[in-house]
Amino acid sequence: MAAIRDLDRVGDVKITVPDERFAPQIEAAAYFLCLEALTNAAKYAQATIVTVSIMTTGGMLLVEIADDGIGGADPANGTGLLGLRDRLDALGGMLTVESSQDGTLVHGAIPLDLSSGP
Repeated sequence: MAAIRDLDRVGDVKITVPDERFAPQIEAAAYFLCLEALTNAAKYAQATIVTVSIMTTGGMLLVEIADDGIGGADPANGTGLLGLRDRLDALGGMLTVESSQDGTLVHGAIPLDLSSGP
């Protein structure tokens, strides 16, 4: 999760992540989810504030990236968010995106126990 903490160097980003470590596939999925959402916020959203929050609850790693940009994010358009949805689906997780003129919320949920499979 240390790599996600380093993403705060890409702009005004507030990051909260747990200190614990997770399976490499889980950490990689969380990292790429954060990276894609932060890239989109910087490149398209005209966001001034972005927050990344990662926590565990109910056997899931929850990853939320919120920005105050102009919205317009749509996983059906482009390959970045669609690829992330596929990555999370492969782990038995899910991706949701809520976007409006008030900003965008990207939410990923990844099961911590990968042994049961999707």
